[in-house]
Amino acid sequence: MPFEHIIALYDRPGDADFPIYPADAFGYTGNMGLLLHELASPKARWLVLLRYAAFAIDIVLFTTTIVAVVWFTRRIRP
Repeated sequence: MPFEHIIALYDRPGDADFPIYPADAFGYTGNMGLLLHELASPKARWLVLLRYAAFAIDIVLFTTTIVAVVWFTRRIRP
């Protein structure tokens, strides 16, 4: 849904297929990173790793959400 709103801002025809692909690719990259980490360190403490990864992702998503809200608010208001 956010991709469709971003495309709608530019008043040009298009679809959300392209922006969805990089977002999906980043998700798969993170998954492969976790799998490679397991192969490199079989005695890794998964709970700790996943907890820190979740905190890092939360911070990034919260920050980008705030930036997007500010940007869209400025873009929509004249």
